Amino acid sequence: MHTSSIDLMSIVSTHIAVRDFIRETTKATDVAVLVPHLEQLAELLPHHFDQEESKGGFLDAIRQSVPGGSEHVSDLVREHDWFRLELPSLLGAATRYEADALSRVQEFALRLHEHERLEARLGVATPDLSNK
Repeated sequence: MHTSSIDLMSIVSTHIAVRDFIRETTKATDVAVLVPHLEQLAELLPHHFDQEESKGGFLDAIRQSVPGGSEHVSDLVREHDWFRLELPSLLGAATRYEADALSRVQEFALRLHEHERLEARLGVATPDLSNK
């Protein structure tokens, strides 16, 4: 799989934003401090998911190289769809300071963390990706 430096920079910046969001979410007691992180993720994640799902992208490599790869990819794409749908709703709830917004953001962060961990494990198990 060939990844251009621009794509690599985009992937790295998204992973940094995800890591920062998760770290801030674990210590947040007020959803207001998380709004800028949610706004940043709303900007970055759709493109990030599109890159992963593109022909010849990260998920294609998993589908072809990992035992049960097609099933893993289907699960990951369903998760991408959920994140795409949930993030705007979550951002709205956070900016309106809805009562359950902080717990929803924390649940989202946990789910995103687990999602990224699974992708990392599958990436390590994918010869095309782990030899880079």
